[in-house]
Amino acid sequence: MFQPCINLGPILQNEDTVVHVAMETDGGVEATGMAASAVIVSYANEGDAALSTYTPSVAQWQESAKGQYQLTVPIAVTAFAGLVQVLVDAVAAGYKTFRGFGRVEPRPVQVFCAPSYDSGAQRLTFVVWAHCNGQLITAPSSCRVTVTEEGAGVVVDALSSSPDANGLFIVEATTLTLTVKKNFKIRAYLTWNGVQYSSGDAMQTFN
Repeated sequence: MFQPCINLGPILQNEDTVVHVAMETDGGVEATGMAASAVIVSYANEGDAALSTYTPSVAQWQESAKGQYQLTVPIAVTAFAGLVQVLVDAVAAGYKTFRGFGRVEPRPVQVFCAPSYDSGAQRLTFVVWAHCNGQLITAPSSCRVTVTEEGAGVVVDALSSSPDANGLFIVEATTLTLTVKKNFKIRAYLTWNGVQYSSGDAMQTFN
């Protein structure tokens, strides 16, 4: 009886992820030529009450060499951060079911916010953008900027869903008088592929 072995390496949220599956007998003999149509992949994200299943396409199940296969786990499986279990089931072809666990990690996304204040026009302008793996995200869906004045609470809570062609948001708050030489806490939120990321808090003083 063949025993599948699955190695769930780093799994990044909202990305197709390739995991490696080694098909071999109990005696260590490689099992070659296994077709994608013989495979059923089941998965459950953390908190799911039941497993979801799919049969990988030919492109998602590629044999590399000596019973080694590359299984592409699609975005549907990696949509949520947290623990995920993946089962490779080929019982119909004489294989046992193997269950592997991994953790879907949020992608390393950095959100940036550059504020400027025109006291004469009483206008506070923010440029908001984000990088993923060091590359500019060109198609974010929305952003939000909040500004909290020290000792006075939130003075700006602005939204935008209109990035420019490069993925930059220009967010403005008008008719706004800010106290000079006072600390303001600024945080930007940017949503991309349905996931919201934050810049963290930055302190700013306006002269």
